[in-house]
Amino acid sequence: MAALMREVFWEDFARKNKKLISNKNQILNQMENFENQTEEDVFGQPVETKSAKSEFDKEKVINFYKKGLPEMLKTFFSEPISGTYSLLSANSNTGFFNSVLLIATAGILYMIIPYFMIPSYERGYVGFGFFFKCGLAIVALLMIISVISFLIKSLSGKPVFRNELLTGALCAIPVSFLIIFVFVSSFFVSVDNIMDFGAGSLQTLQRFGALGGLIILYLLLMMINILQQSLKAGNTKDALAWYLSPVGILLAFYITAKIVEMFIQ
Repeated sequence: MAALMREVFWEDFARKNKKLISNKNQILNQMENFENQTEEDVFGQPVETKSAKSEFDKEKVINFYKKGLPEMLKTFFSEPISGTYSLLSANSNTGFFNSVLLIATAGILYMIIPYFMIPSYERGYVGFGFFFKCGLAIVALLMIISVISFLIKSLSGKPVFRNELLTGALCAIPVSFLIIFVFVSSFFVSVDNIMDFGAGSLQTLQRFGALGGLIILYLLLMMINILQQSLKAGNTKDALAWYLSPVGILLAFYITAKIVEMFIQ
């Protein structure tokens, strides 16, 4: 009788523990799924939880500069119209990531290159803060171009500002090329002329000759083309894209100049 009672007891104990272990495994699986799932913010955009891998990790940054950027530059320069349109119309998961890196790169170039272009004895007098503000001004310019593109597209649709950053980011390519051109020219033109060149003096442009003026014109046309292709990718009518693109770029420069005049002195 005692043996029978012990057998019944152990069978009941094993059955209950088996159920507890099963419930424990279910709870652990549910917790793991909850940690790895994505949420949506108030705008319906996916937001990664803390356990998800960061979007701006080191490997992605290195991969962008090693592979993504060279491919983008190849498409941009080898196919100025169709290639630019394809870059702006493609629905890529890395579009926002690439945009932020391009804009940040342009800002950093405008901080560092002018800083090392002036003589060392003048750096202490000018201070790095001035060049930091110059980099911020370039970032502001590119952001304003993105805002203008967003506002124009809002007239005929419902654009997403996160995606419109690519318009300003692509404009970072000619803008960055400009400071590189100025840096290379510093080996042939005095530093004073280089600094005046940044202010847009017509007299200084003449010192750079026809080549300098032609490069400036090309870079401006590149930016206009980027905005035009962006508007066309957003289903804006061709006529509006044609006429509003130059106005948009010039307006962006004007607004940025006003911001620089107020805050960067």
